Amino acid sequence: MQRALEQCIDQKEYNTYQHSLQAIQNNPNPTHSKLQLSPWLPLIISSRNLASSDIHIIILPSSYCTTLLRASSSAIFTDRIGASDSEDLLDAFPHHTTSNILVSSLFHADKKWFARLDACSLKDAQYTNLSGSEDHGAAPLQTLQQLDHRLTSSRRGSSAIARLLEQQDRDIQYRWHKPFYLTSEAEIAEVGAKVFDGVKKIFADIVEMLKGDGDGDEGEEILLGMGFSFDVVTDKDGGNVRFVELKIFGAMTGCGSCLFQWISDARILYGVKDFLEFRVAVASRG
Repeated sequence: MQRALEQCIDQKEYNTYQHSLQAIQNNPNPTHSKLQLSPWLPLIISSRNLASSDIHIIILPSSYCTTLLRASSSAIFTDRIGASDSEDLLDAFPHHTTSNILVSSLFHADKKWFARLDACSLKDAQYTNLSGSEDHGAAPLQTLQQLDHRLTSSRRGSSAIARLLEQQDRDIQYRWHKPFYLTSEAEIAEVGAKVFDGVKKIFADIVEMLKGDGDGDEGEEILLGMGFSFDVVTDKDGGNVRFVELKIFGAMTGCGSCLFQWISDARILYGVKDFLEFRVAVASRG
């Protein structure tokens, strides 16, 4: 008995309730990035002797996540995902994995899947599906609808997604107020040339794709006629230029850098054009 008591006393220092305020880290918003799945996925695949084809990564867009949280809020009161929410989730779910594999091709009769978010598992999911039967977070998945419902009914999953959306709202995409990471004109010219070479190739590929199918699509003709812009992402040295998305151009867009007439702006800003016209629009008082 005495020995057990001594062991109990010794173990008190490992119990949180014995810790002083000074011993607890003052971090109200701890980061769990190192505890996410993605950094450890290669080790998990290796240790479990899985093939890379057994793992599929799907990036959930914010539009899908917003739909999911709305459906999740409704399911709290009804204990089931409604038919309209289920249809909205199916419509909003990404069509391809990060390896460009059709998501629909992954679900067939002889295949069962385990799913989790990068941030957490979905083991607490519990819901009544549209057929009236119960499902839970540990059951294998065989349909995309089951995956939607698993994500929607998991409190852990919906909380993690809500935190990510909040963080996304706080992130600032444009960083024009920060110093440029390149310090010399020579470096800027070298990196700029690499980016421009990559952009020209992507531009040629876009135009070829728009012209190449020969189906006479009116939207493609309009796009080629009015012009377009596109976003790319590169490595810091300007290499590996990748296509992100296509955008409309000029006055057709209501926001972003496409709103400006780049050629005209350049002539004015850099002195190529001497005359500057300034117009003011005022409301009529008549």
